Amino acid sequence: MTQGTSTFPLAASRLIFSAIESGETHESAYFGAHGESAHLIQGPFTEEDARQYRVPFQHWDAEDWQALAAPWHIIEITDDGTVYWTWHDSQDAAQNAWARFRTLEQEYLIEEAAQAD
Repeated sequence: MTQGTSTFPLAASRLIFSAIESGETHESAYFGAHGESAHLIQGPFTEEDARQYRVPFQHWDAEDWQALAAPWHIIEITDDGTVYWTWHDSQDAAQNAWARFRTLEQEYLIEEAAQAD
């Protein structure tokens, strides 16, 4: 199993963001009052996808394309605006990583409900 992580901005992550903005997100989790969220996206992504989303890709290197070729991607946005992009070569690996965000979301919802009372 291969997994990679990058902090934004890695040029190729723009393609992942375009997919999210176009509604391609497989699942989303929201876990903070300041916009903290994560998005699970099914890949892989190709040059055709970059053309479709109108994302310039001419300067991407082999490492960018290798990451985009992964079948699963997670974008995490933190409260300070930092964006992390992870990619996974199997659905099991992605789902295992995704479980952390589901837990964070549940904890956030419980906290919000407690504050509302």
